[in-house]
Amino acid sequence: IIRNIKTFTLAFALAVIVWISAVSTSDPTVTRTYPQSIPLEVTGLDPSLVVVGSLPQAVNISLMAPISVWDEMGKQPGELRAIVDLSGKKAGSYTVRVQPQVTFRPAQITSISLQSVDLVLEEQATSRLPIAVLLRGEPATGYKAGTALLDVREAAISGPRSIIQRAVKAQVQVSISGLRQDVQTEQPIVVLDKDNRVLDGISVLPATINVNQPIIQLGGYRDIAVKVNLRGQQAGGYRINNISVFPPIVTVYSQTPAWPIWRRKSTRKAAGRRTWTPTWFCWRRSRFSAT
Repeated sequence: IIRNIKTFTLAFALAVIVWISAVSTSDPTVTRTYPQSIPLEVTGLDPSLVVVGSLPQAVNISLMAPISVWDEMGKQPGELRAIVDLSGKKAGSYTVRVQPQVTFRPAQITSISLQSVDLVLEEQATSRLPIAVLLRGEPATGYKAGTALLDVREAAISGPRSIIQRAVKAQVQVSISGLRQDVQTEQPIVVLDKDNRVLDGISVLPATINVNQPIIQLGGYRDIAVKVNLRGQQAGGYRINNISVFPPIVTVYSQTPAWPIWRRKSTRKAAGRRTWTPTWFCWRRSRFSAT
């Protein structure tokens, strides 16, 4: 009996070897890098805490699996994950291991491009800041910028307490270089410290606002379109296809703005006597210079 058990065991082992060899030949196991980068997921973070700065966005993972399994990969979401578990973590500095997970079987993770991440956790803080408008450039000659109109006057900011405490103002920038008319634009809000440096790593709501920037023409200035008057006749066999003018508009201004003149107008009454009454009659002509 003992001799038969040894023979049976040996036969079973040989059968297993033959089966594994056959399977490996028809569906060999290969090691490859997963074709897409895997987003880094943060789980278990206390709602009262935030991560200071930014973490890597994604990692690359290599796996060992049969070709038939590789053929099925990439068809289902969440089949491969990279997790940073912050459960139970308080404010402070940590080195946390990246935990890869794969749902396909049989498949084995052989390597990951990022083994761990260094991070700092801080208490989350919020605040509200008035939004200021910074104008870039100057409008066209004879114009000035009016008071900007914003659809939102304040921005709500949130993030690590150490960064929120440094925030002093929220700001949008609007370019008015060479403008002759109002501008309406949507601009992002940036948060600045006392040295006018942009603060990153915080959330701003709303992220953008609509700005209506009036451009007002000054008194004594006037825009005039340039018109080309042609004289003479082109040579035979030629014709004029196009005429372009630069600049198409010139601004003129007066050093002595126009002012009204009062003139008397006579009226004859039935009794034959003439009376004079003041009447708004005309404007004195001004001397304009072009610019």
